[in-house]
Amino acid sequence: ANIAPSARRAWAMVTSAVTGSRADRMYLWSEVRGALADGGKSISHPEYLLRLLYVIEEGGCWERSVPLIYFIKNSHLILSLPIIVSADDLRRVGSRAVFDSRPDAVRQYSLFSHRFTWMAPHSRLSRVDGQDRLGPPMRAHPMTFLTPDTLPASIPLAIDFNASDPPTQCVCVGCNLGCNLVAASFTDHVVLSLSHLASAASDPSLLPYDATDVIPVADQQRLKDSIGQAGRAIWRGHRLVDVCDSGRGGRRAKMAILCGCKATDEFAVRVALGGSGMWDVLEVSTTERVVWAGKGVAERFPRTAAVLIDVVEALSVCV
Repeated sequence: ANIAPSARRAWAMVTSAVTGSRADRMYLWSEVRGALADGGKSISHPEYLLRLLYVIEEGGCWERSVPLIYFIKNSHLILSLPIIVSADDLRRVGSRAVFDSRPDAVRQYSLFSHRFTWMAPHSRLSRVDGQDRLGPPMRAHPMTFLTPDTLPASIPLAIDFNASDPPTQCVCVGCNLGCNLVAASFTDHVVLSLSHLASAASDPSLLPYDATDVIPVADQQRLKDSIGQAGRAIWRGHRLVDVCDSGRGGRRAKMAILCGCKATDEFAVRVALGGSGMWDVLEVSTTERVVWAGKGVAERFPRTAAVLIDVVEALSVCV
């Protein structure tokens, strides 16, 4: 009996916000932001709905985050989907000023990055001294979102510049990934931070594999060349991650996510390559569960092997 009137009031407030002007919505947001910023105060149903409305509406186009969320889920770094947005999730996005200051991709990521399992502390977003950071507490690395004017001309990245998911520079002091990383987008940087943890989430003993037992050497070289020469964020229908280390002579790495970004996927597969000038290293990582204690990729991860074979065969057809 006490819930129904509250729900009706909340619905009336949200309806007013949806049908009213932007100024009306901004006013309603300002009315509740003080209460929402107080971590020790519970959020009422109307306040929760108003904040949720604002985050969804002002978060930009959410389609770009969907593949990332599926990749995180298929890397076993988030417990389950769908994500039911809680009052705590809404607090995590920060104040209105912080939320509005971020690019859309970062606004969206702030809603769920804290939900990762303990395996992924390097991928958690935080705000320290007015700057967004990525990483565990006390070791989070500061990020700078770049524009076409501030992007160093020497950075050889495949960038389809998008202000909602801009190139991102991260100073990784004491990090084995490098000391001054520049990623083609914020999302690319997130995927990189996840990449060295995703395999361990499936099998603690699983490290990047040599795929020679699945892909002949000649085909591996064609695969390296094709990925290495790709100049856009999508390579043959697959998400391409492009990162370089401006502090170490422009060392560059690319990663193609072959499986894991769709709702129907059950595991994640990625091929990563890197080198200085030549793409001399090709590694395959997967979160597929081991089905048999064999020696190679084909025996231990048959579905991963099938994904790799399909990619190579498609490459052969297109040549």
